[in-house]
Formats: sequence, C-alpha cells, structure tokens
Amino acid sequence: MADRAIENAKSEREQLVGEREQIVQRQQVIDARLAVVNAFIENWHAFAGEGEQNFIVEPAQSLPDLPPSASIDGEGDSARTRTTGNSDKDDVAQAARQEIEQAGHPLKAGDLYEALTSQHDLTIEGKDPYTVLRVMLKRTQDDFGVISLGKKGYWLKERNWEPANYRASQHLGSDTNTSGNSLPEPYLPENVFE
Repeated sequence: MADRAIENAKSEREQLVGEREQIVQRQQVIDARLAVVNAFIENWHAFAGEGEQNFIVEPAQSLPDLPPSASIDGEGDSARTRTTGNSDKDDVAQAARQEIEQAGHPLKAGDLYEALTSQHDLTIEGKDPYTVLRVMLKRTQDDFGVISLGKKGYWLKERNWEPANYRASQHLGSDTNTSGNSLPEPYLPENVFE
C-alpha cells in the first residue's frame, strides 16, 4: 500500500508541475502580446505627431525568455537565442523513442528523464527538467511519434496500449487528443497572434 501511495503522490506532483509550467508559458505569451500592443500604441502616437517621437522598434528584446512558439516577430525558433545547454529536442525524442521501445511499455516522465540523462548522455535542464522534457516531446510528437498517455506515461503513437484504452488506428493522422481518452493535452501556444 505504501508503494502505491508514493507512486500516486509522484504522479500527482508531475501533473501539478506540468500544469504550473503551462500557466507560466501562457503568462509569457500574454506578456509578449501586451508588449507588442503597447509598442504599437506608442508608435502610433509617435507617427501621429502626438507626444514625444520615441519609437519602439523591438519590444520583445526586453521580455523574459519566451517559448519558441510565442515568438512575436514571426521567426519562431530561429529568432530565439538558446539560453541553456539543453540537447536538441530531436535527439531527445529519438532517444526517448528508443527507451520506450526497449521497455515495451509506457514510461513516466521521471523514468524517461533518468534514462535519457544517464544512459544517452543528453542534457535536459531548466527550472523544472521534467516539464522541459514534456515540452520537447510534445513539440516533436509528429516527427518521432512519442505521445503522452497522461498518468500512464509516454508511449508510441503508432502502437496500441490497452491498459490506457489507446488505439493507434484511431489517432494516426489525427490532430485530436493523441492520448486516446478524455485527458486534456497540455496548453502549448502555437502562435502569439491567434
């Protein structure tokens, strides 16, 4: 009973940390949009000849490190400088796929993180490394097919996993929730202007 309790607590912690990171990312997107709107208003007044003619050229440069999908200049990943020494997300996703294939069952983010950093010599760092890993896997799921089955862990998109009622045939080529059940996908903004 004690083992199940600690596993439930760890799972709950992972979920809450993920939710917190989603809120932080949403706040960063809102801050970026607000900076663009404020810069537009100030520039409009400057062009209209009202007040001082102090033009704001690139408001995003003073913002905190934004997720690549929150780029306000339309350049995406290429406009953002890498602030950490993290391994490339494609390398992480490929190694994650190998680990899941080798295990033969879904792996939780913590177990996957440990395997990737210790056995594959990959670097996944940040305020919350598990969330960094989750974001990397979410952004590469179309290319590498590693998907989240919620509390069950990470699995391969093209393979069934009966304990989670996941059927690959229902989700391949679909833009719907890839978990095969009613679990919500994490919020990852695609475009700050949408």
